[in-house]
Amino acid sequence: MNREFYQEIKNILESARNKVYQTANFAMVEAYWQIGKSSFGFTEQDVKELLSYYEMKAALETVREWYDGYLFGGTSVYCPWDVIKYVQALQKDRNAGPKNY
Repeated sequence: MNREFYQEIKNILESARNKVYQTANFAMVEAYWQIGKSSFGFTEQDVKELLSYYEMKAALETVREWYDGYLFGGTSVYCPWDVIKYVQALQKDRNAGPKNY
């Protein structure tokens, strides 16, 4: 996936955060629905690009250990929900640990 794709994700998430008049849960569900329409799951390369975009390359091994949960035709696929939630946590606190979302 390309940089434009990650910019679209960033724009969707920023839009969700700006909807402060609605409950946070509703806004985030809406954002993840929009992201989900764009992608079935993240490949290893997608995750590397996303982490690189947010300057979080050091988190790759943790993301791999925690969120690399699917195998389709020999291709490892990461859960977009978990990866994005973890990236959000790291944006708030660079020392945030992984967890089940």
